[in-house]
Amino acid sequence: MLHYYRFTLVSLACFLLLGCQVAQQALDATNSLVSPTSLESIEIRPWERTPVGSLPQVTQHAGEVLAITEVSSSPPQLVSAASDGSVIVWDLPSGSGQLLKKLPSNPQIAAIGATLPLVAYVDGGRVRVSCLAQCKADWSLERLKARAVALSFHDKDTSVLIAGADGRVYRWHYELERTARDDKQRDLAFERYVAHQTLISGVASHPSDRAFFSTDWDGTLIGWLPYSADDQGGAYDTNLSPGRFFGHVGTSLRALRKPDRGIASLAVSADGRRLVLGIEDGYVEVWEVRGFTLAARHQLHSGRVSSVAISRDGARIASVGRDSLLTVNELSPDSSYGVSATASPFTMQELDSETVSGGVSNLLFVSSGNVVFSTKSGQVGELSLKGFTPKPRQVELPLPAPQSPRRVDSDY
Repeated sequence: MLHYYRFTLVSLACFLLLGCQVAQQALDATNSLVSPTSLESIEIRPWERTPVGSLPQVTQHAGEVLAITEVSSSPPQLVSAASDGSVIVWDLPSGSGQLLKKLPSNPQIAAIGATLPLVAYVDGGRVRVSCLAQCKADWSLERLKARAVALSFHDKDTSVLIAGADGRVYRWHYELERTARDDKQRDLAFERYVAHQTLISGVASHPSDRAFFSTDWDGTLIGWLPYSADDQGGAYDTNLSPGRFFGHVGTSLRALRKPDRGIASLAVSADGRRLVLGIEDGYVEVWEVRGFTLAARHQLHSGRVSSVAISRDGARIASVGRDSLLTVNELSPDSSYGVSATASPFTMQELDSETVSGGVSNLLFVSSGNVVFSTKSGQVGELSLKGFTPKPRQVELPLPAPQSPRRVDSDY
């Protein structure tokens, strides 16, 4: 069943200048390309609660977990995908897991739809999208020449953002490509965005789907508007010759941050107001989407920050690093801001910090306010933050190893 651990408490509404003028056009144009309604013809419906007991019971994945998404808040359910090809739905109240699907291969990268029951994954160099529930549809991208290094669903899960090893971000409208009647429609289904000068480290969609973000190993953070976000909905974006995808430079905004050891992880809050970065040198940064300005920066780890998460309201930050520390911090106004030249608008007040083992990654704040995470061995766990209040930073306590895969009820 789902692993639980008890921890002891010690004690873009609008995307700045990039999107303000064209936000509604971007949304309208995106919806005109591919929408959940257009997928109803192949019987893809939004996530529905998976009945307990209707699928084979499992206790964990047999490979490293690649992605976790909360697909239902009432009742709370998660879906995770792993390198062994297994996709599991987890019932949080009971801690039980059920095998939702077994992919036909062992993926290296994966993303799970938050709105639609879909999984995107890389299989032998090709990007695929597969339906997980209530349908049997599958799509395969044949035109991508570069190796994919990160994936994220976009446009209410009707397209996939692909970070390429060639320094480009691609957006693939998988169903539009399948139903394309000519080369022009096929071109509209596959776009590329050029601005990075090195290998991309991450890509994430803004919750409104009017923008997306990408990071690289040179420390560059870029916010993008898709091609469809112009006054004509991309109608006049044409190629020099038919049958090829867009090569124009898309509308982008580069964050004003100094080059450093690179950005290793990226997450966006569910309300779209903030995003969080995990840096190679152990720092964690919080950025305001409106204005694209730095809100907070603090060194929380020694070495790479391998995974970050931000709460739905953007007020709490979770991070885990190569130093085996899992930290949760709360943003508080910095009293020295405006007085000290080095101060940021917010500071990070520690809620909890624990030493963990097993290669923890895929941090995610769920609707309850708790933090979900995974391990390289295929386990999924939940950290309860009920009753936690900010505390002074101090030496981290070791995390006791669980004796067996079981739920441990919290004292809070």
